Amino acid sequence: MLLTNYSIKSSFSHIGSDNDKFWSMDPLTGTFYQINFQSALTWHQARHSCKQQNAELLSVTEIHEQTYLRGEQTSNLIDSNRSPLWIGLNSLNLHSGWQWSGGNPFRYFNWAPGIIYFLFYEGSPSPESDKLCAVLNPRRDAKWENWPCEQKVGYICKKENSTLGPSSLPL
Repeated sequence: MLLTNYSIKSSFSHIGSDNDKFWSMDPLTGTFYQINFQSALTWHQARHSCKQQNAELLSVTEIHEQTYLRGEQTSNLIDSNRSPLWIGLNSLNLHSGWQWSGGNPFRYFNWAPGIIYFLFYEGSPSPESDKLCAVLNPRRDAKWENWPCEQKVGYICKKENSTLGPSSLPL
């Protein structure tokens, strides 16, 4: 894929560096999140930015993760007055349906109500040819919506805590 006419600063935090202030960590899972409200990138540019930081666009695979992001147990990470944010959910491969860009299983659904669609897989919209990427919309209770991938909005990166191996997990 060729990305042109933009530059992404790679000066964002790398986990474990002195710049961890750019990341929030879920203390239960050790997963790191970077909310980029002030950026305006296409879905592909946003994914590239996350990958430059050894991260991926957000995938939400459990209800706990959605709850953490909405701030029901902590301070709000996602302000309900903010604009939509790219997440890793996409239907770029029309033969596979909706999937997470990082390959995580698509087992948790949080589509916004009122989106008119035919069911492609139970609980998810059939991909429209011009709306193959998804945003998390804080103004709609952090629900997901399918949007055109070329729209420029903010985004959320996610980085698993890879420093914890099976032997270092608390019992």
